[in-house]
Amino acid sequence: MERVLKRIQRAQANMWATDVAGVVRNGREEAVKAAQESADALTRELWSRLPERQAESLDRAFRVSAGEGVGTTRQRRELSARVVGAGRMSQRRLDAIIQSALTRQLNAEELAREVYDHISPSVPGGASYAAMRIARTEINNAFHQQQIAQGQRPGVEAVEWNLSGSHKVPDECNVYAAKREYPPDAVPDKPHPQCLCYLTYKMATVDDFLAALEAGDFDEVLGAAADPEPEPEPPPAKTSPKRAVPRNDRIERSVASGVESSEKLTGGVSAQTSKVKFKDGTVGVRKVIDNASAKHQQDAEELVSMLARMMGLPAPEVARLNENTTVQQFLRGEIAASALPWVVNAGTPQAKKLSASARVKSYVESDTGWLMAVMDQVVGNQDRNDGNWLTGEDGEITGVIDHGLAYMIRDWRTKQHNRMDLSEAYIFRTKSEFTKRFAKANGEQTNIDLHPEDLDAIEEMMTALRSEYEARGRLEWWEFSMKQIEALRPYAKGKKRRIT
Repeated sequence: MERVLKRIQRAQANMWATDVAGVVRNGREEAVKAAQESADALTRELWSRLPERQAESLDRAFRVSAGEGVGTTRQRRELSARVVGAGRMSQRRLDAIIQSALTRQLNAEELAREVYDHISPSVPGGASYAAMRIARTEINNAFHQQQIAQGQRPGVEAVEWNLSGSHKVPDECNVYAAKREYPPDAVPDKPHPQCLCYLTYKMATVDDFLAALEAGDFDEVLGAAADPEPEPEPPPAKTSPKRAVPRNDRIERSVASGVESSEKLTGGVSAQTSKVKFKDGTVGVRKVIDNASAKHQQDAEELVSMLARMMGLPAPEVARLNENTTVQQFLRGEIAASALPWVVNAGTPQAKKLSASARVKSYVESDTGWLMAVMDQVVGNQDRNDGNWLTGEDGEITGVIDHGLAYMIRDWRTKQHNRMDLSEAYIFRTKSEFTKRFAKANGEQTNIDLHPEDLDAIEEMMTALRSEYEARGRLEWWEFSMKQIEALRPYAKGKKRRIT
């Protein structure tokens, strides 16, 4: 039953991820249709006395106008770092929330509630005031842009700037209102936040409009609207295999075939591990976690493994059997802790003990080692000891394993190693040679050999994985990972791409 429920949850997550765009698109088409029907009624009422040819041209023009109105997007404005904090992701995420809220026609209070959590708590005046200020400004600006667009229609001679009653202190709006009239294509934008000024139109008289229509003054506009070029059909969407959420079909098929034999393995501080041979001939590692952190560890194992495979790292597929048991693919290679020698030229006068850094130097500097370390920073995995990765005969990393302690951040700078919440990003340096290069001993971050576009790629992967995090109730983890990506971005100075 638990496996069936898991399948249902995954299906729901996939349905949301893949079908929501179609729902939105259909809703947009319905809105266009409704707007066109309204345009039909207006046309019949106001232009019923026009000659048939002119009435038909106007009717078609308004149909196109209705569609354009629904599809119009807001004019994007960069918000101060004092309001949303530093980082491109902060701006991008807030921008997406505002665009979505305007599309859903939320009022100012509703929009303010949606952006509140993304406002810097240190903003002057407080986050509540800043959220309401953003909401009112964005709604007013969106309405203003629509008024500007509507002013560029046949029959509008000029657009008039009207001062709102809220302007107690003169500002730039008074200058606009004093000028009063603007050409329809030269109306200024709102000059300041929470501007309530509004536009009206100076229209041609009926006689002048009919004369211009008869003279063909509107032929270019109406002709483009009446006979628009058909839009080419968009090509089928292609999903890059590296951005697609990976599946666990192989390990699930193995589990379904039944267990043939099992052998207990050593190691594993927080779980009992066994090497399992399935009846289909494949091998897996079964983990039984019998403590309060079972759900955390299982969720982390599944989610981090997905991200690792999307990044091209050799991580196992993970199947969840019940509330405290997972099964993973058995990867080739040996545990690094036992495979890597501590002494070179043993038994000879040239025998030399290797330092911890010399022992793993080639692995740390490899492309796989770099990506593994970056992934650990993104998911808050401080447990990358030599027991949690595998090495092969050719000196490469063949397995990236054991992610159950991801998203359990501890402050290594304190002797108590206090557990930290996930409200802020935290680039850490641990005893692991893989993460030492991300920060100095005092905690100061350093430049790293990571291409900025690789961070963009990881951000895309995390975006694709959002539904998987939500399905497990781990949206806080997802938000933490996105913050980690932004925290790394200023220090990503590498020239070599490792992710395509």
